[in-house]
This record gives sequence, C-alpha cells and structure tokens, in this order.
Amino acid sequence: MKKTASLTMVLFLFLAIFSYTPKAEQTIAQNLESKKVIVGGEAFGIRMFSDGVLVIEVEKSLHGSEAPSPALLADIRANDVIKSVDGVTLTSNEQFTEIVKSSDEKPMELIIDRDGEIMETEIIPRYDSQGNLRAGLWIKDSAAGIGTITYYDSESLSFGALGHGICESQTGLLIPLSYGEIAKASINDVTKSENGKVGSLNGYFEGDIVGYAKTNKNCGIFGILEENIQGPFIETACKEQVKTGKAEIICTVSGCEKESYDIRIKKLSHNGEKTMVIEITDPELLNITGGIVQGMSGSPIIQNGKLIGAVTHVLVNNVRCGYGIYIEDMINKDK
Repeated sequence: MKKTASLTMVLFLFLAIFSYTPKAEQTIAQNLESKKVIVGGEAFGIRMFSDGVLVIEVEKSLHGSEAPSPALLADIRANDVIKSVDGVTLTSNEQFTEIVKSSDEKPMELIIDRDGEIMETEIIPRYDSQGNLRAGLWIKDSAAGIGTITYYDSESLSFGALGHGICESQTGLLIPLSYGEIAKASINDVTKSENGKVGSLNGYFEGDIVGYAKTNKNCGIFGILEENIQGPFIETACKEQVKTGKAEIICTVSGCEKESYDIRIKKLSHNGEKTMVIEITDPELLNITGGIVQGMSGSPIIQNGKLIGAVTHVLVNNVRCGYGIYIEDMINKDK
C-alpha cells in the first residue's frame, strides 16, 4: 500500500572522529544501526547564499580592448572564491559590482580562497569601450531550487537532504555556502524524463522560512529547522545490511504529499559517492515521471523497514535508472 503524509521539513551531525581501524568501523556501524530518525520524502525549496562570490570565468580582455583584463592581471582564476574586498566581506554579486563601480579605477585588495588556500591580490578596475567600470569577471553568489528531504533528527531539530552537494552548473564545484533558507514546497507539474533528456519536478515555495541550511557537502546539504518534526521513527542501516533486490523510495511528485514507490537495487559498490545503482519499477511513478527527474535527489531509499540511502543522480541515457548514496555515508561524512 502506498502511504501518504503531509509536508514537513531535514541532519544529524555525527561529530565523533574515529581512526580508520576495523574496531572504529564496527563502532560506527553499531552507532548507525541504533540511530533512529524520521524519514523524509517531502519536497522542499532552498535559497542559497554564498560565503563570498564564486568566479565562473575570467575575461581575457575587456570589451573593445586588447589589453589583459584587470582580473587576468591580478591572477584571479576560475573557481576562485572572492571572500572580501578592501576588508568588506562579500555576500552577493550586486555588492561586488557596486564596489567595483565606486572604485574610481583605484586598486582594491581582494582576499581569495583558492582550493582551501587563502591568498591576497590587488585588482585595478578599468572602463571598457561602453563606459562601464569593470573587473573582467563573471561571478556567482547564490542558487535556488527544489529537492527532497532525506531524514530528520527530531532531538536536534536538524535535517539532511539531496544526497549530493549543490554545485555551480558550469564548473561542477560546490557553491560556498554562507547559509540557505529552507521553505516548504508544493509540486504542481512534472516534466517527464526521456532517455537523453532529464525531466524535473516543477513547483513553488510555500509560506514562511522553516529552517536554514548550514553546510553544503558532496554527500548532501545539512541544517537546522525552526519547528519540531513529528512522525514515526525508522532505523538506519549500515552498508553491510544493504542488498540488491527490491526496495522503495519515498518522494513527492504532486502537491505536498509524499508516497512510496517500488524500485530495484541493481548493483552495490563501496567506492565513491555513486554507490548504488537503482531502477524505478513502479508503474505509477513511471507514468508520472518517466523515471528519475531533477528534484527527486534526496528521496529516501527504504529496504526491509530501514533507511538505507537516498537517490542522487539519473542515468541520462536510461532515465529509469540512477545512483544512490548510502545513508551511512550521508550521516558519517557530515562532521
């Protein structure tokens, strides 16, 4: 029987640090098996605000000029994160643009994070041929979209979602997160997936902010809720308990109600983030979505009454199939 529940909102910070030994692995597995969470499956909306601005592209020259651009002369590179300008912490593209416009072609001191290394550089904005004072950078500061909650921790009012990080579309790099606003979401339409073309859940944010994302990692986004979550608890499973064969996912593909759908786990791996290969087998879900669509990332995977993982990716050439991440990896990697 398919089960429904009203929309709610998503983290359990597994803070203990272990050395990589068989005994430590056994302790992690025991802690995970005894952990009980509230299963997710609800659609949610997120607005992310970055910790600095991410450099997407550095122009070789400004419009109408053959001279190197200010950014190129300052040795700024794609994927750098500009943290501050002249001591002012950056939080948006607009803020950086206004600082450049008011620079009057005077040098500006930038603090940059390059692959975890903090460095300083000086940039001198110049006018292009159209009279605009520019630095010669394309930057990004935030993102917004719809995803799926994986699990809640009612004791700490925390959540885990997506099963993968939120990345910049061109570079594939994680967007540096200052914070993210979490809102309930309602799905009003589905663009079906077809082989070679991935569809999407289409919806809108509902009501007030109900929580905040604090970290954006390869294994998911994690944060804190502003309301207590009520619901039945479910045990989490360690990797060794996961088997190929029948399972189910829980997701929201219409309105605000989540439902369970049949899947099959085709293959298991213990290397990397894409650790399960899954296939949608439920005729009802296939009729609605055509397979896995954008927005289903984070959908909990249940097997033998335990939470074992979350949906993360779709196979573009076979949209009925995709990847999943072990719940053990989601919980233990958020430290």
